[in-house]
Amino acid sequence: MLATEDLYFDQKSTPLRSMGILLSTSMVGYGWGYLIAPVLVHSSATIFPHILSSAALFYGVSGTGEYPKKQISLFHKVFAGISLYEIIPTYLMPALQGVSFPCLVLPASTLITSLFGGVAPFEGLGFFELSFDWNIVGAGSPLATPLFAQALQLLSVIITALIFWPAYSFSWF
Repeated sequence: MLATEDLYFDQKSTPLRSMGILLSTSMVGYGWGYLIAPVLVHSSATIFPHILSSAALFYGVSGTGEYPKKQISLFHKVFAGISLYEIIPTYLMPALQGVSFPCLVLPASTLITSLFGGVAPFEGLGFFELSFDWNIVGAGSPLATPLFAQALQLLSVIITALIFWPAYSFSWF
């Protein structure tokens, strides 16, 4: 906020005013956190989707009986498989970072290249582009995030796009 005032409005701020703004915005944030914590954090119905896989692993390691032994055995097998499999994504798949079939069919068309991407990664808009790079494929952590959480993330992205696209198009900012 202070940098914006200085950059765009050419208003210099005094150190006392800067400290006041810093403290007041921090206190407002802490106040909202204190008010909302009983509902969002301390509620027994609160679900943290990214913690479920870690909680299952820790429960399996700390438990006794036959079921935790099966979980640990499965963990060892999956760990060995993933360790061997990581060789392929680390060395081979970054070469296939972006594969665009429309660009392979019509490589000379600038319209197709600007819409569907090109030979280089992050070229064009990337419609219907496939990526085999492990960093891009697993960016949203689809294996650890439940389907309802992914649906809520997608819904929030769509709503945000529907709000900001007209605002940017009509120069509201």
